[in-house]
Amino acid sequence: HGTWPGKDAGLTEREADTLTLLVKGLENDAIAEQLYVSPNTVKARLKSIYRKIGAGNRVQAALWAVDHGFEPDRRIDWAG
Repeated sequence: HGTWPGKDAGLTEREADTLTLLVKGLENDAIAEQLYVSPNTVKARLKSIYRKIGAGNRVQAALWAVDHGFEPDRRIDWAG
């Protein structure tokens, strides 16, 4: 698929999709619904994302994401 925001920080494409929805302001349940995964999967992905980017919470993760090219209107590639 090429590249996606956060790839250089070690984020997977699915983690990038999860972070994009977090930047939009969605809660875990809504992120899970959008990505067709369980809320527990979202929690696990966020924990992994936080570790990879050095964030301690949602706000820090969102700020990091915006600084690293994530945009709330970024199209998520559902075929991935």
